[in-house]
Amino acid sequence: MFPKVIKYLNPTALHISRYTMANTSYELQTLPSGGQSQSLLRSEECEEVPGTPNNDTLLIPSRRISQSPLPTVKPKRMLDKLFSAALIARSCLLPLVACTYLAFCYTVHTKSVPLKSSLFNTTPDNLGVIKSGVTSISIIIITIGLFPIHVLISDLRSEEFFRVVLDRPAGAPLYSVNGISNSSFGLIESLMVMVRRHCSPYFITAVITTLLSFVLATLAPAGLSVTTAYFDGELVAMSIGAIHRDDIMNFTAQFSQFADLTVSDELFSQAAAVAWIENNLGLPYSFEVSNGPNYVVPTPLNLRRDVATRWLSDVAILKPVCEWPQESPLSQRIDRNTPPEISFGFTAQDLNTTEFLDSLSDSNSINLWTQDWSSVRDTSSDSLVSSGMVAWTVGRCRAGCFDVDKQVDIDLTGIPVVTVIQPNFNESEPDSIFDVAFLHCYPNTVIETREVRHDGHGTLTVLDASYPHQHNLHPTQTNILLSNLLKLLYTAGGPSLGNAVSELGTQAQVSLFFGLNPINMSALGQRAFDAPPQILSLAPIENITATYARMLHSASKILLDGTVSRHYVPARLLTEQVVFSASLPQVIVSTVLFVLLCVVAVVSHFRRQRPKFTLFNVAVSLQGSDIPKIMSQVRDDAGREASESDMVATLGGRVVVASGGDGGALHLR
Repeated sequence: MFPKVIKYLNPTALHISRYTMANTSYELQTLPSGGQSQSLLRSEECEEVPGTPNNDTLLIPSRRISQSPLPTVKPKRMLDKLFSAALIARSCLLPLVACTYLAFCYTVHTKSVPLKSSLFNTTPDNLGVIKSGVTSISIIIITIGLFPIHVLISDLRSEEFFRVVLDRPAGAPLYSVNGISNSSFGLIESLMVMVRRHCSPYFITAVITTLLSFVLATLAPAGLSVTTAYFDGELVAMSIGAIHRDDIMNFTAQFSQFADLTVSDELFSQAAAVAWIENNLGLPYSFEVSNGPNYVVPTPLNLRRDVATRWLSDVAILKPVCEWPQESPLSQRIDRNTPPEISFGFTAQDLNTTEFLDSLSDSNSINLWTQDWSSVRDTSSDSLVSSGMVAWTVGRCRAGCFDVDKQVDIDLTGIPVVTVIQPNFNESEPDSIFDVAFLHCYPNTVIETREVRHDGHGTLTVLDASYPHQHNLHPTQTNILLSNLLKLLYTAGGPSLGNAVSELGTQAQVSLFFGLNPINMSALGQRAFDAPPQILSLAPIENITATYARMLHSASKILLDGTVSRHYVPARLLTEQVVFSASLPQVIVSTVLFVLLCVVAVVSHFRRQRPKFTLFNVAVSLQGSDIPKIMSQVRDDAGREASESDMVATLGGRVVVASGGDGGALHLR
């Protein structure tokens, strides 16, 4: 017997009922719309007859489903495992990319890592293209590393709708909830919601994380780049300039009474000219030293300026000091019947000098010249000085000179001076009185063997590390050379400033004492007769010292280019290659940002989950809610053309409330 089942069938509705008869499934099918009967139909009980079809016209055989129990659908375990593995791999992307990328950046910052590839041209000529490629790859890597952060931000923003509604028993403002649920909710709107406190802390975290990821995506790729560096090539013996024993002055155990230099004055004239060219005209001569003028470096011979090389060489390291020493006695009178020779002592410096004052002429108002090196002697040993010092004499006529129209004068205020009285040959005329000052400059030379690098563009760099001596610079001979390098600066250091001030010497010498362009030559040419002279103030001693060091460095190039002597030193030719480089400040900031994002990712992993803003969750939350009805009414009243913001505004300050806690329907209050 069939079980008694009563079904009410509406011919226009789709209702399906299933009966089981003789282990066979049947469907109760809907009558066609044109059916004759509109009344309720009843299925009566009937006896089961084996092999006899059912005579109920409302029951027709359906498709044969199965005579056995329905099989249980097994989950796709392999896909589930792959999906779980993908989630784990996604979670590991950020720390993996951060550690790998930052470790590589710190590595290339501390040592040279060459770029080698057989797929494209990695020569320095292709540097611009390589830089673009490295930046593009860095952007891709950082974007992949930030993928978990973008997913986290999307999850937090998707959960925010239900989080802000469910976590607030009093409800959330409608206009705020409606904006948060919008996928195009922008940064400005987010900041406004944060200021009004209409969002959860997780939403604030999402906004801050978005900003951090943007900054990281901008800085991190720019922290890695490429540049060129030199690597060692062939080992060669290089010929460089040298100063050996007896090259400048031939001596055995002691200095002779009269020192005779083996170097001609022509070379010293060229040295003074180079000092003028480099310091007054600003034109480089030969190789330039990048790390300052306080290095005197022997010049390599026959080295092309486009060949990068490094070699070992003795280098003269200058620590120059210039001073105006106090002389004694403070006043001296020249004997009319003897040559104009006066001896001065410098007690603090343990020096004395014998000066032939033939340059002090009563027809000149000012005088400026270099003392002869042999006139300065060590007081203790009564020998010529070998410290490399050079002395200049500055004199001005205070009274009794024949210069009726003095055009320039020197201000010696604050400078130690001695008074020199020169008797006039005409006894009826007053004596000439001169104020004389001395300038002493000491190079304080230290000879050390350093590594010198040539960059392939004419610039030398002296490295800091010291090596065993190469013996291409003899200390004593080098100091004697430095004492005489500027001996002809008075006559060979460029042109004179003019006949009116010819006593000051050349432009190079004037710039040493007074700085560049100290005299207004145009005003001097228009000066009226008997007008007050231009007063020249001596430059500060610090400026004089710096100029002296630069001139000494420039002048040394003439005598250390192999003209005096040569020496072979070990050298290596360098090959230029493309290497990775890193900007340390950007890498450090990127490290901090990576750490912050990792902390956010870990902390957010343990957050309380909320439903995401999906169709399923929204539909469930609106079951039994009055919101659809209210919204439809507002839309009908406002018209189809009204904007969403205007329709939301008509609801005023109503709030969205979740009734019944989690899983409850949403209502408007």
